[in-house]
Amino acid sequence: MFSAGGDKQLKCWDLEQNKVIRSYHGHLSDVYCLELHPTIDVVLTGGRDSVYRVWDIRSKMQIHALSGHDNTVRSVFTRPTAR
Repeated sequence: MFSAGGDKQLKCWDLEQNKVIRSYHGHLSDVYCLELHPTIDVVLTGGRDSVYRVWDIRSKMQIHALSGHDNTVRSVFTRPTAR
């Protein structure tokens, strides 16, 4: 399970052990939204820093930081591409 919060982080939780197993750092302010990609191991986040970020779930590395919004990013959406 993933959660996003006011601590500027995305967190991945182990629900069986009730603990955080990965933290993703990079947002400069609150993280408001997240979306798991349906077919590849990435998670997308948006926050008050007006940046949309793409993270590699396994390595915790930020793949992309997409700016262009003038204000808070409150939602992100992804869908698989047609094959």
